[in-house]
This record gives sequence, structure tokens and C-alpha cells, in this order.
Amino acid sequence: MIIWSGRGILSVLLIFAFTVLFALISPMQYEVHGLAIGLVIGGWLTWYLGTRWNAEKLFYVEQENQMYRSKNTHTLFWIPMQYVGLIFIAIGVIVSLLDHILIGIALSVLAFVLVGYKALRERMAGNSATHQVTKETQAEEQPKQSSPSWERRPETEDPNRFMPK
Repeated sequence: MIIWSGRGILSVLLIFAFTVLFALISPMQYEVHGLAIGLVIGGWLTWYLGTRWNAEKLFYVEQENQMYRSKNTHTLFWIPMQYVGLIFIAIGVIVSLLDHILIGIALSVLAFVLVGYKALRERMAGNSATHQVTKETQAEEQPKQSSPSWERRPETEDPNRFMPK
């Protein structure tokens, strides 16, 4: 019995489809490597889609002056989709390494580049893709305050009120 939430079932479908496709198109003597390449490509696509779909978004509602957090949960067996992809990438690399070391090393470099490129690009850009603030409603222009309301202190506050008398 497969348990998933959201689009988590696509993890199994993508990995299965790419594994079968690459196993069928590879020659008979390299069938194991076709299986491994299918696992890596399907795992990478699952990881990529999981990081996009499970990204946290922040919403600001001006009328309520409140921030809300929206996080999707696309999981397979209670594991987020992006981690399922990483697990299958690792399985594909291990399968390839066990059969032929040089092809396994080349496949592990490919997997590292595929996964590391997006992470490096997000780190260089300040990781703006995972934390997006959007306005839920449009309100009239309000005059800008010098400081946010939580940083202002009332003028009647006694700064020595906690000092011993």
C-alpha cells in the first residue's frame, strides 16, 4: 500500500517511468547502467519538483497587518518529495558503482552537478525562491512610519521603572 499526500505519488511514477525507459533503450550488456541512469534522472526530477512544490511562501495581509505562512506537503510515506528524490539518486549511484566503478563515478558527478547547481544558484541569489512575500489584498497608500509599531515606545513610559527605588 502506497501512502502519499499531495503530488507525492508522482515520485513513484516519475522514477518508475524513467527507470523503465532507460532500461529499455540501453544495450543488453549495459542494462544495469540504464537502470541506474533512470533512477538518477527520475530522482533528480522528483527532487527538483519537490523543492519547487514544497517551498514555503509568506503572505502579508495588509488589512490585518499579519504575515501568514503557506507550506505545501507533497510526501511519499511521510517523507517530503525532494528527499525521496535524493534517496533514489543515491540508490542509482550505488547501483552503478557496484557494477562498474568508472561509470558509477561519472554518474555520481552528474548527480552532484544536477543537484548542486540549483542549490548553488539559490545560495548566490539569496534563496529568494523559497521565501516569497506576496500581498494578499491591496490597501490604500498609508503614510510611511519612521519605525515599525513594535519598535516604538510610548512617550509616557518611564525608563527607570524596573530600577530599585
